Amino acid sequence: MSFASAKKKALKERKTLPIEKASEIFDDLTDSEVNQAKSEGRFLVIDKHNIIPDPDQPRRAFDIDKLNLLQSKIETDGQIQPVVVKQTSNGNYMLIVGERRYRAIMQSSKVHTIDCVVTSRFSDHPKDPTPDERLSRLLYQRSENADREPLSLLEEISVCKEIVELEKSIGGNNKTAAKKLGMTPGNLSKLLALFEMDEDVKTMMKVTSDYQTIYEVQRAHKMDAGVTKQFIERAINGMVEDLRKEAMSLRKRLSSQASRHDQPTSSEVKPVLKDSISVCAENGKTLIKATNTPGGGIAIKIEPEAIATSEQEFEQLFGQLKAQLTKSIAKRGGHC
Repeated sequence: MSFASAKKKALKERKTLPIEKASEIFDDLTDSEVNQAKSEGRFLVIDKHNIIPDPDQPRRAFDIDKLNLLQSKIETDGQIQPVVVKQTSNGNYMLIVGERRYRAIMQSSKVHTIDCVVTSRFSDHPKDPTPDERLSRLLYQRSENADREPLSLLEEISVCKEIVELEKSIGGNNKTAAKKLGMTPGNLSKLLALFEMDEDVKTMMKVTSDYQTIYEVQRAHKMDAGVTKQFIERAINGMVEDLRKEAMSLRKRLSSQASRHDQPTSSEVKPVLKDSISVCAENGKTLIKATNTPGGGIAIKIEPEAIATSEQEFEQLFGQLKAQLTKSIAKRGGHC
């Protein structure tokens, strides 16, 4: 069966498949793109054992049932879409795009060759790429995966972290990395913040792959692990309708509670002085008075009668105050 007729048959079948199944089996290379590769001599049928996988492939987890389904389709209808490879310096080829098709064919005892489009986009030494080369290939692979079967959240976090590190190594920063990833810098920061998420929070991935929701849960978990764990259990049991909205609400509530807790009430504040302290004149009139404040400090009030006609008199007045403060605070276990 020719490529064109096989694809026509597959596209006809695609209409009868659930959309999630169709997207797992087929991708979006056009006939014109494949024909262009053929006209340029870049479309090759290669022995599958002459192709090596990319050791830095961002996808780490593969669904066995989906691979078996894809294997069966390829054995029945042929390989609908070619993979993308790069020729290596030893004459073999390294896979760039099409890891799932490659794995499905490699586990088949009936299919021995792989239809490939050879790209010159990457260097002749893909096993030892420069940072710029690795960055370009990683962005390409991430985009290809997003178009077919998105990476898992953990894979996405890992690949974005590496992309940021590579971008910085060639003089960029988080902002330029975010632009290449098609994200806002703020959303990229949220995603990277999940690189070391708590184990409890990871269980949220059973019910959502939305990193913004999980980011809110992670922040809440840092403030109150017990309450957040209860929320996670409710979410897993299907008792939370709007995950992101309620996760954000939980985080805000815990943040508000923490803020109120950090501001003690006047009844909780331990006074600095046991009693107020006064420095008086010879006639008994108060010149300077020190009292406790509600917030746990000391207020010093200088009365109009506290007149110093020289620097020496001024130092004498405050010297008396300091001596009394030192004595009082020391009795309370502090220092002046």
